[in-house]
Amino acid sequence: MQPVNEYLVCYDIHNPRARRRACKFLRQLSPGYQKSGFEIWLPCQQEQLLPALEPFFADQDRLLLTRFSHHQPDWQLGTSNRIANRNLLIWN
Repeated sequence: MQPVNEYLVCYDIHNPRARRRACKFLRQLSPGYQKSGFEIWLPCQQEQLLPALEPFFADQDRLLLTRFSHHQPDWQLGTSNRIANRNLLIWN
């Protein structure tokens, strides 16, 4: 079984059509998302994900792609109560 990598993908795309296409693409990869932030699990490295996302972005657009690490503690921002499951991303 190939290991699965977990990523957080956030974007700021100015063109509405490109933004809808990027959102549709990332929804297929994500079990959960919030507006322009997606938590995705892929059996590949980010070097393989970036070329798939590149057609949606123009020079003025921004992308944040970061890999989750289970070797570091989670951070929770906002005012909600801390949840016992430490493998959960809280986004307020």
